[in-house]
Amino acid sequence: MLWLRIQPNSTRYVKGSLLHYDHTTQSGRGNYLLMPAMMAANAHSVLGSPLIRQKQSPVACFTMYYFAQGANTSVVALTVRLVDLGKQKSTAAYTLNATTSLYWVKAELEFDKVPTTYAFQIEGLFFLLFEVFNEAV
Repeated sequence: MLWLRIQPNSTRYVKGSLLHYDHTTQSGRGNYLLMPAMMAANAHSVLGSPLIRQKQSPVACFTMYYFAQGANTSVVALTVRLVDLGKQKSTAAYTLNATTSLYWVKAELEFDKVPTTYAFQIEGLFFLLFEVFNEAV
């Protein structure tokens, strides 16, 4: 399964919705990553970061905005993992639940005991995100 990189003002997925700008650039010229609606029901997709080397602190902060509308906020929409690249295994994970609003949600995550080399993985669950794209079309 794939993630797509899109611009907010150039796609039918978000045009005319409340998802009209990128939080990094504070404009419609930024980029989003999304899972397309052509995916099979109950599918998932994993997005991985490049290799990151620990600097001085054994703590890593991870911030992102997400939008995953669902009927039930107790259902997991995304999982963010810290992966120890030396051991090739996940050492910590946070789950981000679906939202009932049509607004971006800011997730600020802190990972302790960060290994020397690591990466982040974001796993998206499609059955929740499908509703987002139907709303925005």
